[in-house]
Amino acid sequence: MKEVNMKISIIGTGNMAKAISSRLVSSGHSVDIHARSPEKGEALAAELKQLATASAGIQLSTVGEPTEDIVVLAVGYGEIAAIADEYNGFVGKTVIDITNPIDFATFQLLPAPGTSGAEAIAALLPQATVVKAFNTTFAGPLTAGTVDGKPLDVFIASDDAAAKASISELVNTSGMRAIDAGPLAHARHLEGIALIHMSLQATLGTGWMSALQIVV
Repeated sequence: MKEVNMKISIIGTGNMAKAISSRLVSSGHSVDIHARSPEKGEALAAELKQLATASAGIQLSTVGEPTEDIVVLAVGYGEIAAIADEYNGFVGKTVIDITNPIDFATFQLLPAPGTSGAEAIAALLPQATVVKAFNTTFAGPLTAGTVDGKPLDVFIASDDAAAKASISELVNTSGMRAIDAGPLAHARHLEGIALIHMSLQATLGTGWMSALQIVV
């Protein structure tokens, strides 16, 4: 299969930013890391260079600088509003929301019943296209690439068919399996199952190395 090189901007330098970036560059895609801390950005870029294929590119930018056409919001849900302002609403961009809007004091979802964090983000970014993806995958399995030798399932929800197809291609060419989870309103269910998965970690005892998968 011919290698595909897609260019992705990833905002953040935390565990999920590292995990998604690792999966992408090890599959030949290029990433543009947007970091608030130059030191953290440089450290992440150095780690990624050890994993990148020959065709993958790694660029380091400062938060607020121009992005590629596809942007991953690898920051906490509570930071999204400020990020939206710093990037002037990501006009014309496809924005991947990986967040889980959880009140960790009560361990309940923050959005009111019948809506989702992804839909709230879409309302903040009316001139961008929002795609929900990666919120059901933990950083550890993403970095490893598989769980029990099986590729990861990435559930994707969006109201835009072209954006969903583009992100599905990104996932599928990065050694994972994209699953169409329907319209963006279904992000409520993806956020809910992610909450349940998190709450089971102490019971499962997997050290956050479990994954949700559709078995057929």
